[in-house]
Amino acid sequence: KMTDQEVALKLLPPELAAHSQVKSRFIEEAKALAALDHPNIVHLYNFGQENGSFVLAMQFVPGKTWERMIIENKRLDWQFSTKICLDVLRALEYAHSRGVVHRDMKPSNVLVRESDGAATVMDFGIAKMTTSAKLTATGQTMGTVRYMSPEQVRGQEVDLRTDIYSLGATLYESLLGDTPFDGETHFEIMTKHLGEAPVPITQRGIALPAALEDALLKSLAKKPEDRFASAREFRVILEGVLAQ
Repeated sequence: KMTDQEVALKLLPPELAAHSQVKSRFIEEAKALAALDHPNIVHLYNFGQENGSFVLAMQFVPGKTWERMIIENKRLDWQFSTKICLDVLRALEYAHSRGVVHRDMKPSNVLVRESDGAATVMDFGIAKMTTSAKLTATGQTMGTVRYMSPEQVRGQEVDLRTDIYSLGATLYESLLGDTPFDGETHFEIMTKHLGEAPVPITQRGIALPAALEDALLKSLAKKPEDRFASAREFRVILEGVLAQ
């Protein structure tokens, strides 16, 4: 219907719409996402098909992505980075409590609003939709490789702790200006996620509160059981860091 509301449209590839089993699954997923109603989540208003592609109509949020802010500033100070991270954790806590795992946490999926500097997360669960038909041939890796959890690299089942890891990789990049692992190829980066310890940021010459660095390294633990068990647990620690 015609309203004066500005919306953002997202098109999913037509090969998705071609699979009837994907279509029903897509509609189920989209319904779950449309049910997410939280101030730190970009709201999904509607979904449908247009010229053989799936279209998602989402809330339009004026602002910059966390990624854009990192690029423009080289890196962001720890107070600001932590504040954005807290908003993302609020979104994750809410979504996880409703059984929705983001699966593709990265700085380009976080919008920092112009008006008040609050962060809103977009594309919840989209990674699951786009790979539900094993359409990995389109070069769509589950999760963007620099932010992928070790269990995603292995192609294992993931739970909410994959989001904790990917957010950790994002926070690391925000603080330093570089992701924890880099390489010439996807394979090289994936191998590092599996076997290489991230270098503590203070060893890269940047001052951080010890509690923040500890929390960051915990979020990036290789084994899911060594990470925070919930977004809330991570959030409480970061709130304590900011309060001090």
